[in-house]
Amino acid sequence: MDEYYLDEYCKQVERENNDALRRFSLSVWHKGIAKEEQNYKLIKDENIHIWLEGIAESDDTVEIDGLEICKYINIRQMVESIIVFLNQNSEKAIILALPFEIHDYAMNKVLSFISYEINTVRLLAEVRKGESIIEIEHNSNFFACYLKILTNGICKYVYIENDEIIRKEFKIEEKLYEELVQETKQVILENDFEHISEGLALSTNFKKLEIKFSVDGLGTWSSQRIDVKELKKYKNLFKFLNNTQAIEFIKFVKKNGVEDSIEYGFGDLDTVCNLPHRDDGRKLCKTLRNIRKEFSKLNGIDFEFMDCSNISEICAGTCEVCDYEAEQINRRVKKLKNVKYLEFKVD
Repeated sequence: MDEYYLDEYCKQVERENNDALRRFSLSVWHKGIAKEEQNYKLIKDENIHIWLEGIAESDDTVEIDGLEICKYINIRQMVESIIVFLNQNSEKAIILALPFEIHDYAMNKVLSFISYEINTVRLLAEVRKGESIIEIEHNSNFFACYLKILTNGICKYVYIENDEIIRKEFKIEEKLYEELVQETKQVILENDFEHISEGLALSTNFKKLEIKFSVDGLGTWSSQRIDVKELKKYKNLFKFLNNTQAIEFIKFVKKNGVEDSIEYGFGDLDTVCNLPHRDDGRKLCKTLRNIRKEFSKLNGIDFEFMDCSNISEICAGTCEVCDYEAEQINRRVKKLKNVKYLEFKVD
Protein backbone atom coordinates (compact mmCIF):
# COMPACT_ATOMS: atom_id res chain seq x y z
CA MET A 1 0.00 0.00 0.00
CA ASP A 2 1.32 3.48 -0.77
CA GLU A 3 0.99 6.91 0.81
CA TYR A 4 -2.01 7.77 -1.34
CA TYR A 5 -4.06 5.04 0.30
CA LEU A 6 -2.79 6.09 3.72
CA ASP A 7 -3.96 9.67 3.15
CA GLU A 8 -7.33 8.49 1.89
CA TYR A 9 -7.62 6.16 4.85
CA CYS A 10 -6.92 8.97 7.35
CA LYS A 11 -9.47 11.21 5.66
CA GLN A 12 -12.01 8.41 5.81
CA VAL A 13 -11.47 7.87 9.55
CA GLU A 14 -11.73 11.59 10.28
CA ARG A 15 -14.79 11.96 8.09
CA GLU A 16 -16.78 9.13 9.61
CA ASN A 17 -15.63 9.45 13.22
CA ASN A 18 -17.61 6.36 14.01
CA ASP A 19 -16.79 4.50 17.22
CA ALA A 20 -18.88 1.47 16.30
CA LEU A 21 -16.71 -1.53 15.61
CA ARG A 22 -16.98 -2.40 11.94
CA ARG A 23 -15.39 -5.70 11.08
CA PHE A 24 -14.84 -7.12 7.66
CA SER A 25 -13.48 -10.63 7.58
CA LEU A 26 -11.28 -11.46 4.66
CA SER A 27 -10.29 -15.07 4.22
CA VAL A 28 -8.31 -16.82 1.53
CA TRP A 29 -9.81 -20.24 1.04
CA HIS A 30 -10.00 -22.87 -1.65
CA LYS A 31 -10.64 -26.58 -1.17
CA GLY A 32 -8.22 -27.04 1.72
CA ILE A 33 -9.16 -24.15 4.03
CA ALA A 34 -12.56 -23.76 5.64
CA LYS A 35 -14.06 -20.74 7.36
CA GLU A 36 -16.51 -21.38 10.19
CA GLU A 37 -17.95 -18.46 12.14
CA GLN A 38 -14.77 -16.42 11.67
CA ASN A 39 -12.64 -19.17 13.20
CA TYR A 40 -10.06 -20.28 10.66
CA LYS A 41 -8.67 -23.76 10.70
CA LEU A 42 -6.43 -25.70 8.41
CA ILE A 43 -7.86 -28.88 6.98
CA LYS A 44 -5.03 -31.41 7.25
CA ASP A 45 -3.42 -32.09 3.90
CA GLU A 46 -0.16 -34.02 3.64
CA ASN A 47 0.63 -32.35 0.34
CA ILE A 48 -0.02 -28.79 1.48
CA HIS A 49 2.64 -27.29 -0.80
CA ILE A 50 1.30 -29.12 -3.83
CA TRP A 51 -2.17 -27.98 -2.85
CA LEU A 52 -1.09 -24.33 -2.76
CA GLU A 53 0.62 -24.62 -6.11
CA GLY A 54 -2.58 -26.19 -7.42
CA ILE A 55 -4.52 -23.09 -6.41
CA ALA A 56 -2.09 -20.84 -8.22
CA GLU A 57 -1.89 -22.86 -11.39
CA SER A 58 -5.49 -24.03 -11.71
CA ASP A 59 -8.11 -22.38 -13.87
CA ASP A 60 -10.44 -22.11 -10.90
CA THR A 61 -11.33 -18.65 -9.68
CA VAL A 62 -10.26 -18.06 -6.08
CA GLU A 63 -12.97 -16.27 -4.12
CA ILE A 64 -12.53 -14.04 -1.09
CA ASP A 65 -15.67 -14.18 1.01
CA GLY A 66 -17.70 -14.68 -2.13
CA LEU A 67 -16.06 -11.79 -4.00
CA GLU A 68 -14.34 -12.85 -7.19
CA ILE A 69 -10.82 -11.42 -7.34
CA CYS A 70 -9.10 -12.94 -10.36
CA LYS A 71 -7.52 -16.08 -11.70
CA TYR A 72 -4.05 -16.33 -10.28
CA ILE A 73 -0.88 -17.31 -12.08
CA ASN A 74 1.23 -17.80 -8.98
CA ILE A 75 1.32 -17.32 -5.24
CA ARG A 76 2.99 -13.90 -5.45
CA GLN A 77 0.34 -12.61 -7.83
CA MET A 78 -2.36 -14.00 -5.56
CA VAL A 79 -0.98 -12.15 -2.56
CA GLU A 80 -0.53 -8.93 -4.52
CA SER A 81 -4.16 -9.11 -5.57
CA ILE A 82 -5.18 -9.49 -1.94
CA ILE A 83 -3.13 -6.43 -1.00
CA VAL A 84 -4.92 -4.46 -3.72
CA PHE A 85 -8.18 -5.60 -2.16
CA LEU A 86 -6.96 -4.30 1.22
CA ASN A 87 -6.20 -0.94 -0.39
CA GLN A 88 -9.71 -0.65 -1.72
CA ASN A 89 -11.27 -1.51 1.62
CA SER A 90 -8.90 0.23 4.02
CA GLU A 91 -11.71 1.98 5.89
CA LYS A 92 -12.85 -1.37 7.27
CA ALA A 93 -11.44 -3.48 10.03
CA ILE A 94 -9.95 -6.36 8.09
CA ILE A 95 -8.71 -9.79 8.97
CA LEU A 96 -6.46 -11.42 6.43
CA ALA A 97 -6.00 -15.15 6.87
CA LEU A 98 -3.34 -16.78 4.71
CA PRO A 99 -1.77 -20.22 4.58
CA PHE A 100 1.44 -20.20 6.59
CA GLU A 101 3.58 -21.07 3.59
CA ILE A 102 2.97 -17.69 1.98
CA HIS A 103 2.66 -15.49 5.05
CA ASP A 104 6.14 -13.89 4.84
CA TYR A 105 5.46 -12.08 1.60
CA ALA A 106 1.98 -10.94 2.61
CA MET A 107 3.11 -9.86 6.06
CA ASN A 108 5.95 -7.78 4.65
CA LYS A 109 3.65 -6.10 2.15
CA VAL A 110 1.09 -5.17 4.79
CA LEU A 111 3.74 -4.02 7.25
CA SER A 112 5.28 -1.75 4.62
CA PHE A 113 2.02 0.19 4.70
CA ILE A 114 1.10 0.20 8.37
CA SER A 115 4.62 1.17 9.47
CA TYR A 116 4.00 4.67 8.07
CA GLU A 117 1.45 5.52 10.73
CA ILE A 118 0.64 2.53 12.91
CA ASN A 119 3.53 1.62 15.16
CA THR A 120 1.91 -1.15 17.18
CA VAL A 121 2.67 -4.53 15.69
CA ARG A 122 2.18 -7.67 17.69
CA LEU A 123 3.61 -11.05 16.92
CA LEU A 124 2.56 -14.38 18.37
CA ALA A 125 5.05 -17.13 18.91
CA GLU A 126 5.37 -20.80 18.04
CA VAL A 127 4.74 -21.37 14.37
CA ARG A 128 4.90 -24.90 13.06
CA LYS A 129 5.20 -25.11 9.31
CA GLY A 130 2.23 -26.70 7.62
CA GLU A 131 -0.02 -26.33 10.65
CA SER A 132 -0.57 -22.60 11.11
CA ILE A 133 -2.45 -19.73 9.57
CA ILE A 134 -1.24 -16.21 10.16
CA GLU A 135 -3.92 -13.62 10.75
CA ILE A 136 -3.37 -9.87 10.29
CA GLU A 137 -6.02 -7.61 11.74
CA HIS A 138 -6.28 -4.00 10.70
CA ASN A 139 -8.75 -2.16 12.91
CA SER A 140 -9.67 1.33 11.71
CA ASN A 141 -11.34 2.37 14.94
CA PHE A 142 -8.35 1.80 17.17
CA PHE A 143 -5.88 2.62 14.41
CA ALA A 144 -3.81 -0.40 15.29
CA CYS A 145 -3.02 -3.83 14.02
CA TYR A 146 -1.69 -7.05 15.36
CA LEU A 147 -0.71 -10.45 14.07
CA LYS A 148 -2.23 -13.65 15.31
CA ILE A 149 -0.98 -17.07 14.53
CA LEU A 150 -3.54 -19.80 14.89
CA THR A 151 -2.27 -23.31 15.42
CA ASN A 152 -4.97 -25.87 14.74
CA GLY A 153 -7.51 -23.13 15.29
CA ILE A 154 -6.31 -22.27 18.81
CA CYS A 155 -4.74 -18.94 19.72
CA LYS A 156 -1.79 -20.14 21.78
CA TYR A 157 0.28 -17.03 22.45
CA VAL A 158 -0.73 -13.41 22.18
CA TYR A 159 0.80 -9.93 22.24
CA ILE A 160 -1.91 -7.35 22.88
CA GLU A 161 -2.28 -3.58 22.94
CA ASN A 162 -0.62 -1.34 25.52
CA ASP A 163 -3.81 -0.52 27.40
CA GLU A 164 -4.90 -4.13 27.80
CA ILE A 165 -3.86 -6.79 30.24
CA ILE A 166 -3.77 -10.34 28.96
CA ARG A 167 -7.40 -11.35 28.81
CA LYS A 168 -8.68 -14.54 30.33
CA GLU A 169 -9.10 -16.34 27.03
CA PHE A 170 -5.45 -15.67 26.22
CA LYS A 171 -4.08 -16.47 29.68
CA ILE A 172 -1.24 -18.92 29.27
CA GLU A 173 -1.30 -21.55 31.97
CA GLU A 174 1.96 -23.09 33.06
CA LYS A 175 1.35 -26.41 31.33
CA LEU A 176 0.49 -24.77 28.01
CA TYR A 177 3.46 -22.43 28.29
CA GLU A 178 5.81 -25.38 28.80
CA GLU A 179 4.36 -26.90 25.65
CA LEU A 180 5.12 -23.71 23.73
CA VAL A 181 8.74 -23.52 24.80
CA GLN A 182 9.76 -27.05 23.99
CA GLU A 183 11.84 -25.83 21.05
CA THR A 184 12.09 -22.09 21.63
CA LYS A 185 12.84 -20.13 24.77
CA GLN A 186 10.19 -17.44 25.24
CA VAL A 187 9.43 -14.92 27.94
CA ILE A 188 5.82 -14.12 28.80
CA LEU A 189 5.30 -10.36 28.58
CA GLU A 190 2.13 -9.37 30.37
CA ASN A 191 1.58 -5.65 29.96
CA ASP A 192 4.65 -3.93 28.56
CA PHE A 193 4.38 -3.48 24.81
CA GLU A 194 5.42 0.15 24.47
CA HIS A 195 8.81 -0.29 22.92
CA ILE A 196 8.54 -1.52 19.38
CA SER A 197 11.69 -1.61 17.29
CA GLU A 198 11.86 -0.72 13.65
CA GLY A 199 12.14 -4.39 12.86
CA LEU A 200 9.95 -7.35 13.53
CA ALA A 201 11.60 -9.93 15.75
CA LEU A 202 10.36 -13.46 15.45
CA SER A 203 11.71 -15.87 18.01
CA THR A 204 15.05 -16.73 19.55
CA ASN A 205 16.11 -20.34 19.82
CA PHE A 206 18.79 -20.53 22.49
CA LYS A 207 19.23 -24.29 22.59
CA LYS A 208 20.14 -24.67 18.93
CA LEU A 209 22.19 -21.46 18.83
CA GLU A 210 20.06 -20.00 16.10
CA ILE A 211 18.33 -16.66 15.90
CA LYS A 212 15.19 -15.86 13.96
CA PHE A 213 14.91 -12.19 13.16
CA SER A 214 14.12 -9.48 10.64
CA VAL A 215 16.83 -7.50 8.93
CA ASP A 216 16.47 -4.07 7.38
CA GLY A 217 19.21 -4.26 4.80
CA LEU A 218 18.16 -2.34 1.69
CA GLY A 219 15.00 -0.69 2.96
CA THR A 220 12.95 -3.85 2.62
CA TRP A 221 11.89 -6.34 5.26
CA SER A 222 13.14 -9.87 5.21
CA SER A 223 12.68 -12.64 7.74
CA GLN A 224 15.51 -15.08 7.99
CA ARG A 225 16.61 -17.97 10.15
CA ILE A 226 20.37 -17.73 10.50
CA ASP A 227 22.86 -19.78 12.42
CA VAL A 228 24.64 -17.67 15.03
CA LYS A 229 27.97 -18.38 13.32
CA GLU A 230 26.72 -16.42 10.30
CA LEU A 231 25.70 -13.33 12.29
CA LYS A 232 28.94 -11.50 11.51
CA LYS A 233 27.74 -11.14 7.93
CA TYR A 234 24.85 -8.95 9.04
CA LYS A 235 25.55 -5.48 10.32
CA ASN A 236 22.02 -4.23 10.89
CA LEU A 237 19.94 -6.30 13.25
CA PHE A 238 16.76 -4.65 14.44
CA LYS A 239 15.43 -6.68 17.30
CA PHE A 240 12.26 -6.38 19.34
CA LEU A 241 13.79 -6.29 22.80
CA ASN A 242 11.67 -5.96 25.87
CA ASN A 243 12.87 -6.23 29.46
CA THR A 244 14.08 -9.77 30.11
CA GLN A 245 14.20 -10.54 26.40
CA ALA A 246 16.74 -7.75 25.99
CA ILE A 247 19.08 -9.12 28.63
CA GLU A 248 18.74 -12.69 27.40
CA PHE A 249 19.48 -11.65 23.84
CA ILE A 250 22.49 -9.53 24.85
CA LYS A 251 23.91 -12.33 26.98
CA PHE A 252 23.34 -14.75 24.13
CA VAL A 253 25.21 -12.79 21.48
CA LYS A 254 28.05 -11.92 23.87
CA LYS A 255 28.42 -15.57 24.83
CA ASN A 256 28.90 -16.41 21.17
CA GLY A 257 31.26 -13.51 20.49
CA VAL A 258 29.15 -11.69 17.91
CA GLU A 259 28.14 -8.57 19.85
CA ASP A 260 30.29 -6.34 17.61
CA SER A 261 28.18 -7.39 14.66
CA ILE A 262 24.90 -6.32 16.24
CA GLU A 263 23.45 -2.88 15.74
CA TYR A 264 20.37 -2.54 17.92
CA GLY A 265 17.27 -0.74 16.77
CA PHE A 266 17.56 1.51 19.84
CA GLY A 267 20.12 4.22 20.39
CA ASP A 268 20.07 3.56 24.11
CA LEU A 269 19.27 0.13 25.48
CA ASP A 270 17.55 1.78 28.46
CA THR A 271 14.65 2.51 26.14
CA VAL A 272 13.70 -1.15 26.11
CA CYS A 273 12.85 -1.06 29.79
CA ASN A 274 10.18 0.21 32.14
CA LEU A 275 12.06 2.49 34.49
CA PRO A 276 10.66 3.42 37.92
CA HIS A 277 11.75 6.88 39.05
CA ARG A 278 14.22 6.70 41.91
CA ASP A 279 17.91 7.55 41.97
CA ASP A 280 18.97 4.81 44.40
CA GLY A 281 17.32 2.06 42.36
CA ARG A 282 20.50 0.34 41.23
CA LYS A 283 21.84 0.15 44.77
CA LEU A 284 18.55 -1.34 45.96
CA CYS A 285 18.58 -3.82 43.08
CA LYS A 286 22.09 -5.04 43.91
CA THR A 287 21.29 -5.24 47.62
CA LEU A 288 18.16 -7.32 47.04
CA ARG A 289 19.95 -9.63 44.61
CA ASN A 290 22.80 -10.17 47.07
CA ILE A 291 20.26 -11.03 49.76
CA ARG A 292 18.62 -13.56 47.44
CA LYS A 293 22.01 -15.06 46.62
CA GLU A 294 23.04 -15.39 50.29
CA PHE A 295 19.63 -16.74 51.24
CA SER A 296 19.79 -19.35 48.46
CA LYS A 297 23.32 -20.35 49.45
CA LEU A 298 22.29 -20.70 53.10
CA ASN A 299 19.41 -23.01 52.18
CA GLY A 300 21.25 -25.01 49.52
CA ILE A 301 19.13 -23.63 46.68
CA ASP A 302 20.86 -23.98 43.32
CA PHE A 303 19.73 -21.06 41.19
CA GLU A 304 21.30 -19.24 38.24
CA PHE A 305 21.00 -15.52 38.87
CA MET A 306 20.75 -13.09 35.95
CA ASP A 307 21.59 -9.44 35.42
CA CYS A 308 18.91 -6.85 36.01
CA SER A 309 16.82 -6.33 32.88
CA ASN A 310 16.48 -2.56 33.27
CA ILE A 311 20.17 -1.87 32.54
CA SER A 312 19.92 1.41 34.44
CA GLU A 313 20.58 3.05 37.79
CA ILE A 314 16.92 3.05 38.79
CA CYS A 315 15.67 -0.53 38.83
CA ALA A 316 14.89 -0.71 42.56
CA GLY A 317 14.32 -4.44 42.25
CA THR A 318 11.16 -4.03 40.21
CA CYS A 319 12.14 -5.40 36.81
CA GLU A 320 11.02 -8.73 35.35
CA VAL A 321 14.30 -10.47 36.15
CA CYS A 322 14.14 -9.38 39.80
CA ASP A 323 10.51 -10.44 40.09
CA TYR A 324 11.26 -13.76 38.40
CA GLU A 325 14.16 -14.54 40.75
CA ALA A 326 12.12 -13.74 43.84
CA GLU A 327 9.20 -15.83 42.62
CA GLN A 328 11.35 -18.87 41.75
CA ILE A 329 13.25 -18.80 45.04
CA ASN A 330 9.99 -18.47 46.95
CA ARG A 331 8.62 -21.54 45.16
CA ARG A 332 11.65 -23.62 46.09
CA VAL A 333 11.59 -22.42 49.68
CA LYS A 334 8.05 -23.75 50.10
CA LYS A 335 9.38 -27.26 49.45
CA LEU A 336 11.96 -27.03 52.26
CA LYS A 337 11.18 -28.36 55.72
CA ASN A 338 13.66 -26.25 57.68
CA VAL A 339 14.18 -22.80 56.21
CA LYS A 340 17.19 -20.81 57.38
CA TYR A 341 17.08 -17.02 57.42
CA LEU A 342 19.82 -14.43 57.18
CA GLU A 343 20.69 -12.19 60.11
CA PHE A 344 20.92 -8.48 59.40
CA LYS A 345 22.61 -5.76 61.36
CA VAL A 346 20.88 -2.39 61.08
CA ASP A 347 23.03 0.66 61.74
